[in-house]
Amino acid sequence: MFGSDDFKDQAVWEFSFRIDDGGFSWDYKFKPPLWKSVVGRTLSKNNDVLLLDASHDEPTDGREETSAVFQSRFLEGIGPIKGVIYGYHQGPEVLKATGNQTQLKNWLRDQTGVRVYRDNVRVFNYGEPSDDWLGLNVRRINRPGDRFGTNSLVAAISLDLESSYLLKEKTNREGFDGGGAFPRFVKLVLSAFERFEHVAIDDRKALDDVIRGKGTAVAPVRFLDAMDSLKAGVKSKNIPKAFQREIDAIEREYTELRDVMVSAGTAGLNLAVIFHEIEREVDALAAAVERKLDEQSIKKQIEQIHYMLHGFAPLLRKNPAKSIFCSEVIEQATRVRKSRFAFHSVVFSAPVLTKEEPDFKIKAAPNLLVGAIGNLLDNAMYWTKVRQELDASNGSRAIRVFDSAQGR
Repeated sequence: MFGSDDFKDQAVWEFSFRIDDGGFSWDYKFKPPLWKSVVGRTLSKNNDVLLLDASHDEPTDGREETSAVFQSRFLEGIGPIKGVIYGYHQGPEVLKATGNQTQLKNWLRDQTGVRVYRDNVRVFNYGEPSDDWLGLNVRRINRPGDRFGTNSLVAAISLDLESSYLLKEKTNREGFDGGGAFPRFVKLVLSAFERFEHVAIDDRKALDDVIRGKGTAVAPVRFLDAMDSLKAGVKSKNIPKAFQREIDAIEREYTELRDVMVSAGTAGLNLAVIFHEIEREVDALAAAVERKLDEQSIKKQIEQIHYMLHGFAPLLRKNPAKSIFCSEVIEQATRVRKSRFAFHSVVFSAPVLTKEEPDFKIKAAPNLLVGAIGNLLDNAMYWTKVRQELDASNGSRAIRVFDSAQGR
């Protein structure tokens, strides 16, 4: 029978951290079952750079602004944050290796979640079975292999009562009030969880590969390569044509399924941007109406929303491959981000759009290309902010898209 500490010892991952005026410090342990090809390891860093979660880039209560890197002023009214995360792998092979699979599963069912404590007194209802105050499960939908859901984590966040004066508990004692410093608090904690996931990703993949029986030196056989070999074998052995038609049908269905999944994945990555940008434009329109701006200004706001919606529509449709100019792809990807560039004071440059570089055609599904370029632009916007803050630079943030064939 496991004791209370034994359950924690069965965690495959352990991550403890502290966020205070001195910066971000953490310790990481990977403790896999005793399988010969998986090796545990430990890491630690003091005063590390903490990159803030980029899922919401709007200011909260004015202390955070739109920074991409943690600064000590973000702890005002929150105080130092300490946390410990125990991560569990609930695959049957890993659970069996504990020697007490049933007891551990029952314990995880009751204990998983992210709890919050203030002066060692628990703040409810954080960490209850139905609670996901950090949104970990939603984040995991598109990247299940990289993220941890609440049912795989037993975590505790600790605060100091006196220092966390801007975190006000609700009158019914069910968590903190959603305003004030709470959005900052969520962002800081979620950013620490993101660092844990980033540090653990290689170890998680190594463990999953062993469970699936994949050797590290053996590359997986690509589906289309396997189909080519199968077709060649069918032809050389004079197999009846009926089998050839069945093989062609399998390949066709696989390709269709792959294209649908890729399109769905691309749409999913862009949906957050879509809703975020449209909401911002609607807010701007409401503000224009409230300020009783002239009809021309209001009309311009409405046209911008129509313009964005028409730009988003191709991303959500499945398009066949066709020849399309590079300039069209870049123009569609940037069209829906122009207001975002302006909001964040980002200078955007694409020489192919200004005819400074020659245009050229690409044969591909346009919506997938637009989605891919759009994702790169979103990432670039985040990293320009990080670079600006790390370099303590007051210069403009800038993104440039150019043809790599031009020798740059």
